Amino acid sequence: MERLFIVVRSNDGPENFKHPVAVAMIQMFVRQGSLPVWLSARGSKSLIHPRPEVATHVLFGTSPPEDLRPEVEEWLRRFPPI
Repeated sequence: MERLFIVVRSNDGPENFKHPVAVAMIQMFVRQGSLPVWLSARGSKSLIHPRPEVATHVLFGTSPPEDLRPEVEEWLRRFPPI
């Protein structure tokens, strides 16, 4: 998930992600859904898409609960482990 992704970056601070234009842009990337979306500000980043309970299984190769399995499998098809 860190080979191909979208980063929404704020040069000032994370409060900029609350601006209506930033919110609309972030929502657009998440709705499109084909790439992971990270927010980055002041030297730290956080993954916002896929959601954490899905990303954990994709990143660490753990077996997801049944309700998350289709979503995890879809991410793994797009981003197979190295």
